[in-house]
Parts: sequence; C-alpha cells; structure tokens
Amino acid sequence: MLIFGATALTILLTDSPARAFPIFNPFNFHYYEAIPGSYDWHEAQTLAQSMTLFGTSGHLATLTSVDENNWVWDHLNQPTRYLLGATDEQTEGDWQWVTGEQWNDTHWNTGEPNDGFGNYPEDALSFWDNSRWNDLPILGDYWQNGIPYVYGFVMEWDFNSNIPEPSTAMLMGIGFVGLGVIRTKKYFL
Repeated sequence: MLIFGATALTILLTDSPARAFPIFNPFNFHYYEAIPGSYDWHEAQTLAQSMTLFGTSGHLATLTSVDENNWVWDHLNQPTRYLLGATDEQTEGDWQWVTGEQWNDTHWNTGEPNDGFGNYPEDALSFWDNSRWNDLPILGDYWQNGIPYVYGFVMEWDFNSNIPEPSTAMLMGIGFVGLGVIRTKKYFL
C-alpha cells in the first residue's frame, strides 16, 4: 500500500505537460495551470482571481520575460488561443499586466497586435499557435467557422521561495505516511 501511495504521488507530481493541475516553475517559484473552456477575458480574470493555491489567489498569467513565456508554453502543452493577463482596454495600444508589473518584454506574433477581428476591438492578450502573442476580442463568446476562438486561459500563482517545491512536499508527505505506517504497525504487532 505504501509503495502504491508513493507511486501515485510521484505520478501526480511528475512534470507532464498534459496534466490538469498546477505546474511549479523552479526558476521563479510560481505555479501555472491551463484552464480549458470558452471564456471572455473578464470572465477568465474573475475566475482566475477566485482560484486559490496554498491559500494564495491566482490571476491570469503575466509572462514578463521570454524565458517565462517559453517555459509556460512548453510545460503547459502549448496552450494555443489561451488568454493571458494583459489588456489594452483602457487605452488602445497601452498594454498593461493585471498585476501592475512593468510591460517591458513583448512576444507578439508577426503583424500583432492588429485589432483586426472585424467590428470587435481586440483588447485581450492570448497565446497564438507558436508561443507568440495575439490580441483577441475582450468580450463575448466568439466562434469562427463553428470553432471557439478562445480555448481557455492560463492561471498563475505568485509565490516566494518560502513555498516548498513539489519534490520537497512529496518527500515530506512520503515521510509522514511512512511514520504513520510504522506507528500503526507497532500497535498491531
């Protein structure tokens, strides 16, 4: 039973891009998760802010460097058309991160941002199909040729180095389970 439990923990905490729970980035001590579904940007941000991890509220992902951008893209199974945490809704062309972090690195796809979705202004940031960014309509449930235009959103939880990374938490958990088994076995002998 202990071996099965440890194996299950190892599987759950293995760095697999297809899983559906937060992934730890050891370079910045943040967790990320791709949440599938068709959302407008405001719905996604409201939902993201309501989700907690280790007692900390999340937000739409703010990818403030090329390294962070590429890490999230690679580890979240290339979340194409997933919304990110920036908008230029207040002032066209003045992109702002939801966290107030400085907007200093851009990873726009060729020709973007272009505000080019017909009659709908494109004020929401998203991943495109190549880890680059695209601007999408901020409101509404948009479909193109019977396919949803937004596939989900990327969550981020910001932590400092005091939060244990998954491997440390797993080892602590296995140790506590082991102590419990030994202690329980002692009483039944």
